[in-house]
Amino acid sequence: MDGDGQRARTGELLSDPLVVQVVDTGTAPVPGTQIEFSFVGDPAGAVLDPAVTTTDSSGLASVEVRVGLESGEQEVVARVTGTDLSASFTVTATSGRGHGHDGDQND
Repeated sequence: MDGDGQRARTGELLSDPLVVQVVDTGTAPVPGTQIEFSFVGDPAGAVLDPAVTTTDSSGLASVEVRVGLESGEQEVVARVTGTDLSASFTVTATSGRGHGHDGDQND
């Protein structure tokens, strides 16, 4: 799992995609597994692209995230289609008006 804890200004893309890896009980990658990404609570303006994808030969699946229009934490869940297997990410939408990298500076 990669990409957890990222921040972006409201309505903007995260700098890195969220990435999950599907492995079997022996920790070998599982390619060709369908993954569904979704926001918890469906925040206004939030976008996941693609919302449904398939793991690659390394068992990896990724999604680009545009955070919602409201500032605060937003949770994204990656679920293996048709199962209860899932992973969750928490990202933060900031409302800073400045041009600082952390989105919290005011000019």
